[in-house]
Amino acid sequence: TVPTDWKFFFRNKLAIAIEQKFELETLYRLEKIIEYYFQDHLISPTPRQIINHINELAVLWQTWGDSISIESLSLFSWVRDQLDEDIELLKTEFISQRVQNLLGNIEWRRDIASLMYNVDTTHAYQALLSQDIIRLLPKDSESKLKELSKIKGFHSVLVDVIQTSTEEWAREDAILISNVIDNISLLDFGKHELNVIFSKISNTI
Repeated sequence: TVPTDWKFFFRNKLAIAIEQKFELETLYRLEKIIEYYFQDHLISPTPRQIINHINELAVLWQTWGDSISIESLSLFSWVRDQLDEDIELLKTEFISQRVQNLLGNIEWRRDIASLMYNVDTTHAYQALLSQDIIRLLPKDSESKLKELSKIKGFHSVLVDVIQTSTEEWAREDAILISNVIDNISLLDFGKHELNVIFSKISNTI
């Protein structure tokens, strides 16, 4: 069984697997991610589970450690199987609020999207959201768009989509452009953002 002080066990094994001195705050967050996972699944950690997690973390760190936080990599290792079954979960609040609070300003959704789609973090939101926006924006789909708009990165991806897709929509059917304008007007954009978006539309059609 895992020693009573499993966190000491975890830190020792992590230090052997990854030659990187993490700050105490980072180690605390890593331990809490593990703790919350086992609490949420009503199971107790075993040495095999902790070692398997660390081994997976070490492989991810070797590949992505220069661009993705160790906390996001840890979280990914626990939720990867869920996302393999249903990638749409990544567009929902499938991570518990206490884990999100723990991670603070770490952009875990962007990081996990980067890992799932195997793209760098600068293109992660594009990979996650662009196809949905392309599909929904020219249709009567306000409620679905509003749900997506809660995701950080939505606004910038939407602007990119408008820049690349407006001409095609206009050629296909003028009503699609009307739907796009209606949907954008109902989303939570500031005046400046709306001006930029509508300028892009008018310059394209």
